[in-house]
Amino acid sequence: MDKERLEDIKENSLFGIGHRTMTKENFNWIVSTVEEQQKEIEMYKNLVAKGTERRVEDNKEWFGAQSVLVEENARLRKALEFYADGNNYEFETIVSDCDIEVESKILEDTGEKARQALKE
Repeated sequence: MDKERLEDIKENSLFGIGHRTMTKENFNWIVSTVEEQQKEIEMYKNLVAKGTERRVEDNKEWFGAQSVLVEENARLRKALEFYADGNNYEFETIVSDCDIEVESKILEDTGEKARQALKE
């Protein structure tokens, strides 16, 4: 309907010297149509702005979560490196008059580094 009316205005508007004439009804229709389109454009701009804001918030959340995971990974890696280090399994045997004692970093730790890393 709107396309037909616009075509009608194009074809049936009267041309004078340096200006066009049209009925007041057609003029008002054009003005109201343009005003409606401007409102729609504003609405779409607002939707795009809100969508952009949401994407920024989503990215902040994602980077925040990623930061937490990077820190957790570093903490767990440090604990794993302790248990992966073969030097920590070396032990020393201390023999006294009535006792034999074995010392090693792994035996002294008894898994505490792993428990701490998993706890944090």
